[in-house]
Amino acid sequence: MEIDAANRPARTRSGPTFGVLADWLEGEYQSAVVGGMVEAARELGVNLVVLASSMLRTTFRFGERQNVVYDLARSDGIDGLVVMAGTVGNYLGLDDLARYCERFRPRPMCSVAAPLKGMTGILVDGEEALRQGIRHLVEDHKYNRIACIAGPEENVEARARLRLYREVLTEHGLETPESFVVSGEFRYGGGVEAVRVLLDERGVVPDAIVAGSDQVALGAIDALRAHNIRVPREVAMIGFDDISEASYCAPPLTTVRQPLRQQGMLAVQVLLRRLRGEQVDDVYVLPAELVFRRSCGCYSDSRRVSVTAQVPTPQTGPAPHVAADEALAVRRPRSSTP
Repeated sequence: MEIDAANRPARTRSGPTFGVLADWLEGEYQSAVVGGMVEAARELGVNLVVLASSMLRTTFRFGERQNVVYDLARSDGIDGLVVMAGTVGNYLGLDDLARYCERFRPRPMCSVAAPLKGMTGILVDGEEALRQGIRHLVEDHKYNRIACIAGPEENVEARARLRLYREVLTEHGLETPESFVVSGEFRYGGGVEAVRVLLDERGVVPDAIVAGSDQVALGAIDALRAHNIRVPREVAMIGFDDISEASYCAPPLTTVRQPLRQQGMLAVQVLLRRLRGEQVDDVYVLPAELVFRRSCGCYSDSRRVSVTAQVPTPQTGPAPHVAADEALAVRRPRSSTP
């Protein structure tokens, strides 16, 4: 899919063209991030070519098969590349994805949602917000049979969220048996399947569930409803992302809000600066926000807690449109491993 951000015919374009390596844009998470890229590209005179494919879901490694769609990013017409690492790398791991991206050198590259060696990373610090959300389940609502529907095992964010789940329950003296944890895709169907595994295969009936994404949480809520289990009266639920559907589903979803559009906007801004030879940081970290709604057992949709874990307080607060040089983008050490 090609997007002419300047609304000009292809033959008259004068701005740079950035490629975007993405998984299929069927979920709101990726669509929201790419929407932010489109918005920034229009403002900055950049053209976008979105290369979306599901071929990465194969069990083969990159080096063992040709991916025609993504190899289009090697075209001479592509000046820079944004890699949706948080989704594209779900089935490979970050090391394999980083090695694959070496074929696109010497183009400047930027990764979104996960750090990749040799390119600027646009990340979100959601750990403290999720930690507070899980503590809220335990301390305020007194839930003690809390399950976790984690994301793909290769996904660095999914592993971090699973680690936090275990840490918080352990610090409260609660057991985290493996039967309470189900891994799967960050998709609606992943939540449906996880509930089937918990209830039908394992006989686990939790009083709360921590879902690795909002799409997973929405699938789980519908699957629980099909089992005549009500949320939150019988099973509470929290998610992660705050996609638009989270605020108007039934019940509205307690979740960790990621600045999805801001991630996409910042990725384009940073990549353009790199293309111009300007100095940019290795990693930019955006803050997350814990949003309380009814799915956790609260009955007010107005409580919000903005948190950033172990990140220096920015000199100025987050703005609706985030520029690469604004204070909310905080440098932190690079790491080549998840």
